[in-house]
Amino acid sequence: MQNTIQKSMALSIKLSLLVALALLTQQAHAQVVPYRVTGTGIGSLLDFSASGEGVGLHLGRMTFEVNDEGTVTQFAADGSTLELQRVQVLFQEISDPDPETGEVILTFVEELRIMGGTKRFRNVQPVPGNLISTVVSEPFDPNGDLTALPFAFQVLGQIDLGRRN
Repeated sequence: MQNTIQKSMALSIKLSLLVALALLTQQAHAQVVPYRVTGTGIGSLLDFSASGEGVGLHLGRMTFEVNDEGTVTQFAADGSTLELQRVQVLFQEISDPDPETGEVILTFVEELRIMGGTKRFRNVQPVPGNLISTVVSEPFDPNGDLTALPFAFQVLGQIDLGRRN
């Protein structure tokens, strides 16, 4: 099982590096900044809702909620929010069952688009390439409760804070 987790994380790191390389080749503007959030959460495979917490490069400590329509709302500690929308799932994999426990690990990579924000993110704009989210679940029983699965995640990309000189 540990080998499967290592392979999943290695794949997510490779995908993240490819995204970062693609973003670096784009023309930068003064208001375009790197975007990175990492954290953990609890999610449901039945309706794909989730919630959790993390730390973001421009958000600081934050919490988040994902509704069953794929809208992600991130809440910064100062009350600012950032809203993202799931565009598409780029990659999805379920590991082979662990021979001893039967547990599996779900890994998926999805594209997220910035939809807007409030307070200090009120002028935020998407940039070409969108954001890439990588999610890796903790091992779970596929025949058990699928409504409260723990996971770790990382979101990478760039955002335009909308600040003009």
